[in-house]
Amino acid sequence: METKLTLPQDPFEGSFAQLLPVLHEFPGYVASPKGTINRLIARRGRNELRTAQVRELYADPSLEALNAFGNFFGTELSDNEFMNTYLGPALMGHGADKKASLFIGPPGAGKSDKVEDMKRIWRSGEPMPALEGCSIHDNPLNLLYMVPRVAINRVGGKASKALAEATSIIEKLNLVAIINWDLPAVKQIVSKTAVERTNESLAALSLADGEAFVSLACFGMGLPKATRNSIGLPCPRCQDRVIGKFCTAIEIADFPMGAMIPALGHGLVDVPEVDEINFNLAEWIGRRKIANIGRVEDENPESVELNGYYCRANRGILVLTEALKNPDQAQRINLEALQGRRIPLPQPLAPYHESGLHVEIFVLAHSNEEEYRSFLADRKKEPYWDRFQRIYVKYPLEADQAAKVTEKLWNLSEFALPVDQGGVHVEPILFSYEGRLRTLASLEEDSGGVPLMVKLQAYNGEQVRASGMGTIINVADLRNRASEREGMEGISPRQTSESVMGGIATRAKRLFADGLVKSPCVTSKDFELAMFEYLKANVKDKKKREALSAFLSKDLSVWRRKQLSKFVRAAFLDSFAVECQNTFDKYIEWSNASVLGGTPKSAGSSRITKVEMDEWLKKLENMPQFGVSDGQKDRFRREVQAAVLRYREEHGQGRVPYTTHQGLRECIERFVLTAVSDVVRILSENTSHTAEDLKKLDSALGRLVREHNFCEHCAHALFDEVSSTRGFIVD
Repeated sequence: METKLTLPQDPFEGSFAQLLPVLHEFPGYVASPKGTINRLIARRGRNELRTAQVRELYADPSLEALNAFGNFFGTELSDNEFMNTYLGPALMGHGADKKASLFIGPPGAGKSDKVEDMKRIWRSGEPMPALEGCSIHDNPLNLLYMVPRVAINRVGGKASKALAEATSIIEKLNLVAIINWDLPAVKQIVSKTAVERTNESLAALSLADGEAFVSLACFGMGLPKATRNSIGLPCPRCQDRVIGKFCTAIEIADFPMGAMIPALGHGLVDVPEVDEINFNLAEWIGRRKIANIGRVEDENPESVELNGYYCRANRGILVLTEALKNPDQAQRINLEALQGRRIPLPQPLAPYHESGLHVEIFVLAHSNEEEYRSFLADRKKEPYWDRFQRIYVKYPLEADQAAKVTEKLWNLSEFALPVDQGGVHVEPILFSYEGRLRTLASLEEDSGGVPLMVKLQAYNGEQVRASGMGTIINVADLRNRASEREGMEGISPRQTSESVMGGIATRAKRLFADGLVKSPCVTSKDFELAMFEYLKANVKDKKKREALSAFLSKDLSVWRRKQLSKFVRAAFLDSFAVECQNTFDKYIEWSNASVLGGTPKSAGSSRITKVEMDEWLKKLENMPQFGVSDGQKDRFRREVQAAVLRYREEHGQGRVPYTTHQGLRECIERFVLTAVSDVVRILSENTSHTAEDLKKLDSALGRLVREHNFCEHCAHALFDEVSSTRGFIVD
């Protein structure tokens, strides 16, 4: 499999014979398109912290969070399915090599964006050698197939007399010296064919068994099976350049190299959806060259233009939009291109090339699930079923990742600009609130009776227990009880971000322009009220609409109050972040001492007693909602240590932020906030504020803005809601 991850930045210059010895060092020059995309993905590496998270969350040590897909959030299962069930097997010469990758997903899940991202990755690739002047950027190794043909042509078709010519060609290529005869794959071919390390013996093999000859040359240069499988006869024009029927022939060894340059879009072709009535074969395989009608013979390669979709995508990526809607004629071409690695040549050239046009294409397709079901239900489409490797692209099932998707969409708009530049402020919990709603809409009911809100927390990496349960919910059990389709239904982030939030933001800008609010802002309360209206207008299924409305009015309402209550309490604390960080530093020191069987030092020269240490650690770890039991404390502390270690590996040996481990962060914030005692009294007593109370209130409002990313509008709106809502502040 491909090991060299980087190629030279400038195009290779030289002949075919000069290229061959270079392939030992740069096998990516002639890799299959799947090999190229795999190399470009691999060289970006992986996000180690996120990799550790998804492995723990999904209880699968093989999962990776690849940096190449870093523009997406919560799609690691789809990404790994693509890499492990499609790309990986294809590179090993498995059946997936002859299939298209088909992304299936609901609206807004990111299937078309993933295709665009794959194209972006492709464009980041370096130039690769191609046969000079070839309109389809033929792989230089395709010339190996021309050795016996050129030799036989030179002796007038008398194969019995072609050995000397073939020997001359191979000698000029210097293949005997270039081949590593000690490689296992080479030894296997030698054993079967009895070929010897001489030019004449290689020439005899090329004439007797062309496929074995090409395999010997490829494997002898250390090239992988995927590369060997990807090559075939060059295009008719390149064939004629070495045979010389319609032009002056050049030696195979002297064939000059051109360049396929991904940065210029070479090898990237988008195919729009087409219906049967408008299907035009020429758009797919090329057409007759009108200007040469009557000027060149039908057999002349110049009689046609190889400018169809599949021609231009050779050695690159072909994108089939809504692929399953295409008519049978298009499906047939796709089948031939994938299964046989060839497509028909246009007339009038087709009768003169019995094997058609060799192509090697990485086909990426996407469609929706309903179309996929219809495709599989149509027995007439059966020949095409197994030409597609289905990859589900689902809505994220981790609420935090779903929130990042919405934030990403928001940041693509001018609403994300600073307020003084015309943007709109967002309340700190808004994206998390919206992400939880969409995640709840995508989750399936648990057959084991775990409530959806608890399931959401577990999927989000939080250690939670269902009511009346002593042990922590096992995420792997939850996932095993869910169907494969969990995440395929829900609410599109484009709806919530673009339609709902966009509408609220536009209204906020208008109110601000009219001087009716202190700052343009979208609050979680605004979003909650707007979503009730959205559900009424857009969710026709009554049961589903009522379930989502219940989440908004109950579970998510409680979650929202808890999150905002933390901000309110923190605002009344002079140095909340500092206190949290100091508490975290103390916890790391004391928990490390506990794991090692010792005790930490006190401020003086003495040491803290074990009893004092254990009581403090237990008090912090047993904060409500998270609660680490005595039986789980050692594992929890080891997890924290691992998170700290991962952070230091990525960021150096500086101070580790208290937010590094989500569970510990929850405990620390709750622990620190227990020091705030008079918040409820000050905010609920509207008419009896003392001067000291008013001073605390003003200071708290200021801290919300300065330290906690509130604006004046959402800070005052929060305090107004707290003061007017009985029992708003909750733990």
